Amino acid sequence: MRGTTRCSWCGTVNDPAVSRCFACGVSMDMPLRPATRDDDAWVEYLFSAYLDGRAREVAELVAVHGLPRLHRRPIGDAIKIALAQELTRMDKVHSRIGSGELVLGWTWPEATFVTGAVVYLYEHQRTIRREFVRPAGSRSARVFAHNVRAADDKIVDHAAIQMSLFLQIQKGFIRCERREIPITREDLMP
Repeated sequence: MRGTTRCSWCGTVNDPAVSRCFACGVSMDMPLRPATRDDDAWVEYLFSAYLDGRAREVAELVAVHGLPRLHRRPIGDAIKIALAQELTRMDKVHSRIGSGELVLGWTWPEATFVTGAVVYLYEHQRTIRREFVRPAGSRSARVFAHNVRAADDKIVDHAAIQMSLFLQIQKGFIRCERREIPITREDLMP
């Protein structure tokens, strides 16, 4: 077709004036899907996206195709940036305290590269409890509740919550720096 450009990623025909495919959202200069995660053109594209500040795009592509061996550190840094951006967009964490238990509730980010969270319960600069949490069931069920218990089955009323998000890839994961999450507290009636 004259005057159109085909996306090398998904094959959709686009207007040549656009910089991103309207169907898949990938940049029109993206090379073909990689044969392997260490394909030279693929690694070059990811590194270029990192240098251009397209952290979210890097995270989305690595979540699907894996982390290449070359440029692992800068590509990992881009993923940490994208995760941190998602963490700042999260709604407040709601909590209820009762029966020696703290019930936390939040809404998961819509980003598909967020595969879980690490929840830290801390008091006086000391971590009391750390738990890895994954979305339960369907991604469409974004509202989530999680029970946290301290080692001695008591939750201190003035303990605070820190959280970080992670992307699991291959045999490990990449996570952003943890940050304190504002929480609203409700006491459960006995």
